[in-house]
Amino acid sequence: MSGSFGFAIDFLHELAIVAGLSWGYGLLRQRLAGAFWAPVVLGALFGCVAVLQMSAPLEPVDGMIIDLRCVPIVLAGAFLGWRGALVCIAIAIPARIGFGGVGMMAGVAAVMLAAAGGLIWSYATRHLSRRGFEQFFHLALATCLSLIGGLFLPTELAAWFYRELALPLVATYLVTVPLVAALLERERMLQDGGRATALQEEIDPETGLRGQLGFARDVAHATASGTQAPLVGAIILTIRDRNFLTHHWGKSAMGHVLGGLRHRFTDMVPSDGVFGLKNDGSLLIAVNAQRWAQLDDIRSSLHRAAADGVMSLPNGESKRIAISNRITRFSDPASARSVIEDLEAPFVPQAPTTTVSDKGGSAFPPVSSAARPEQSNGTNRQLFAQAEALLQARGT
Repeated sequence: MSGSFGFAIDFLHELAIVAGLSWGYGLLRQRLAGAFWAPVVLGALFGCVAVLQMSAPLEPVDGMIIDLRCVPIVLAGAFLGWRGALVCIAIAIPARIGFGGVGMMAGVAAVMLAAAGGLIWSYATRHLSRRGFEQFFHLALATCLSLIGGLFLPTELAAWFYRELALPLVATYLVTVPLVAALLERERMLQDGGRATALQEEIDPETGLRGQLGFARDVAHATASGTQAPLVGAIILTIRDRNFLTHHWGKSAMGHVLGGLRHRFTDMVPSDGVFGLKNDGSLLIAVNAQRWAQLDDIRSSLHRAAADGVMSLPNGESKRIAISNRITRFSDPASARSVIEDLEAPFVPQAPTTTVSDKGGSAFPPVSSAARPEQSNGTNRQLFAQAEALLQARGT
């Protein structure tokens, strides 16, 4: 009993050290928010904890020694990105080589596999705004990839490792990794959630545009005023080669381009000055009821204006900008909450729903509850128009 009790105390001690990463992660991430060196500094912290785990292994029974080195390493890959993971293993690998022993190559392989598992998990869950227990359990399973490193042991030792140590290590990872990952995720959400809310409300310093929440409030306030034509929908413009721009000119280039497009489009879309920046970086342009019937012409003009003019970029360079656009119609423009829901609704290309009015103009029917929000694609409209013209020509 005393041996089991001693092991339990040692395990809780090691777990507390690893769990302390969440405190350091939250503190440094807040102090270094947005800094290039943030993942590097955090990677060094995670690497030092991994070395500490190596120097104080657990011994559940006589002759069986295990440690939690792979836990901070897989977490570095999962939460710090490739730069943080690289710094972490750059500290952990020399330390493992320094400890030496017959299992040195197996230990180095385990470190690299754990970091790779964390990076793969991070890539697979990048689309989730918040990761839960299911994802943390998958991360624990990814940590188990490090056990493949046992193949680098001599044959007899490898057989003993998989027979005696593999199962206790798997159980240890299934307990520790989800717990610590949940603490790190909580710190990430506390900071990113507050920052995202502030950015949605405030004016983006790079583009001069209101965030998505501020845009929705402007639409609701303009509608409630009753002094102008109601804003019934929005055009959502996306820069097609945003990755190329960001890679070659930095993240500030996107703000530079979007801000320039806003000034270029101001006279073309009299939306009472209601422009905004969607959470995914797209440009939002509100459209009033009077201009909604001219939507096809407006969208074509926007494409021409973006393609014909050359956008000046930092450092004296210039580039032609290609854009794509889609529309969304507000189900209740007087409600900011409803506008946000319409903007966040998944886009499903639909056939055009225009009808010909008695005056020969183009009119849009009201949005039904089954299609919220009404969205369409400019390319689809052109294809349908061409198909209709061909059918009419054949009929004559």
